[in-house]
Amino acid sequence: MRAAKLSYRQILLPLCCLILSIAAWCCLASCASSPPGTSNLALIHQSKPQPIPVEVDELRNVEKGKQLFLMHCSPCHQSEGQGKVGLAPSIRNKDFLSLASDEFIKNTVIKGRAMTTMIPRPDLKGEQLDAIVSYLRSAYKGKVIVDNSKKYKGDAKQGGADFKTYCASCHGDKGQGYFAGVPGTGIGLASFLDVASDDYIYQTMKRGRIGTAMRTMIGPKGVANLTDQQAKNIIVYLRTLNKK
Repeated sequence: MRAAKLSYRQILLPLCCLILSIAAWCCLASCASSPPGTSNLALIHQSKPQPIPVEVDELRNVEKGKQLFLMHCSPCHQSEGQGKVGLAPSIRNKDFLSLASDEFIKNTVIKGRAMTTMIPRPDLKGEQLDAIVSYLRSAYKGKVIVDNSKKYKGDAKQGGADFKTYCASCHGDKGQGYFAGVPGTGIGLASFLDVASDDYIYQTMKRGRIGTAMRTMIGPKGVANLTDQQAKNIIVYLRTLNKK
């Protein structure tokens, strides 16, 4: 009896199935011999050091900064940087971080602020200080809005009168701050005025500072309803303090 002639489809289909089965078996065998959770591609490159993702590196730096902050800064500024009236201001919030540049913060830490509890800490520098700043910045990721190049003009005499009316009860008659037994910071101190730009002071008056006694002072919503020019007059007056 003559055998039936097989078609190409009848020959190729079983052959293809056999090839695919062998390929699948080889793949499974390879995966089984690899460490759990490791692909073959990863095994090829496992001898090369992989760069740490930016996000992971930043998180580590923030955590390092937090530990340094708790050790060196929290006794005055409190555990979350919320501050304590009469001791140290709140520094880990949008109102402060949107105005204070990294340089402003670092200069304050390194040089301190005379006649306040902020003593100079030149030992906190380099990576340590960078980490502390990163931790503070983790509370607010926005941009610093202060223009440190601005210099305001005004009437110092009128500014002094307005300061006495609207500011002295919190900051002291000459802006001495906490050491005068008042709840506000020492904005008349040379150690503050040397690092704070005109616009830094203006924006603080305009926006206030959460976690402190400092409220918005400018405009209809401000507790003093100061005009822009009145605020600038006060800044010009502050610049006359401590001058020889």
